[in-house]
Amino acid sequence: MSALRRKAVIACCVLPLAINAQALERVRGEGRALVLEQDVGAAQRAALAEALRDASVKQGAVINASSVVTEQGGLEERTVVHSTQKMLNYEVISANVTDGVAETSIAAVFDEGTRACVRHRLGGAIAVSVATGSKGIPLDAAGVRGTSAYEAMLERRVFDALNSSANGTPLVFRKPVTSAYQQLTVPERESRAPRGSLRVAVTLNAQSSTRRRAVERTLMLTTDATFEDGFSGETLQLPPIREALAIDAQGQMPAPRFPLLLAEQLQMTLCAPPRLSLERDGETFAIAAGSAHGLSAGALLEARTARGEQLFFTASKIEPLRAVLQPLGPTPAPDSVTQVTLLSTGT
Repeated sequence: MSALRRKAVIACCVLPLAINAQALERVRGEGRALVLEQDVGAAQRAALAEALRDASVKQGAVINASSVVTEQGGLEERTVVHSTQKMLNYEVISANVTDGVAETSIAAVFDEGTRACVRHRLGGAIAVSVATGSKGIPLDAAGVRGTSAYEAMLERRVFDALNSSANGTPLVFRKPVTSAYQQLTVPERESRAPRGSLRVAVTLNAQSSTRRRAVERTLMLTTDATFEDGFSGETLQLPPIREALAIDAQGQMPAPRFPLLLAEQLQMTLCAPPRLSLERDGETFAIAAGSAHGLSAGALLEARTARGEQLFFTASKIEPLRAVLQPLGPTPAPDSVTQVTLLSTGT
């Protein structure tokens, strides 16, 4: 079962669709799958996975497909779908099995992705390293032209793409918020504190094999990226990106696309509001972020309980590395909230 289908099996328990105020569009997706060996459940899950992929492609996605020759000489097909937006939720419109074919229709809601997010500034360090892995063969043995300079050239290309993406505007909060307690409007405000740092390691694995008397050579590039949030101190692992480049007879390859995908990953990470641990001492709430992080009195934070209740806090006292919060509305029950999301840095 493919990774996409495994994810679909897990996702099938998503709650009924609720249109989010941030949602940009509602997209219809269609999926079909044959019933094999009388396994109707597997066919229904495959149809759902196809419908989810269909909706993702319709709303906007980058698709990279490649054929890779394994060490055993087999041909492995690989497809990477990089969505330009995040799927917030979906609901099944119809699902039926007719004449041995499972068909599923869904309606999916996507957020605004990077289209609603200004090009934020990272404000921190970017570290890039490129190295040959241990699973392939040396680049010169694979016939890569300019092998001695390839790693340095690729490292510079990745760094330039990330640095160009990171040098946008300062972080700006624009999210309008509505709660049952009161209507709140988050002011547009810049955060002058560094948002975090990014480390990217790229591994190169070259492969060479003979197929039908022709030598086929491929270079597989795999990223390992971590983002350290300057607000929460949390280290986030970014999803790996894999790209296969075909090496021609002259040892040349097309320009890799993964640096641009990495830059989009960075922007999506910067678009996400920071999440902070909520400290509680009796009736006093606090977070480990303060004026040194660009916060001031009136900073607005959001929290959700395990039951899905939406709560809001505002910063009433600001210290360099700590902010005391005041609940807007009833005081939350003990242990009902452990994290808050920063929506506004204050007035």
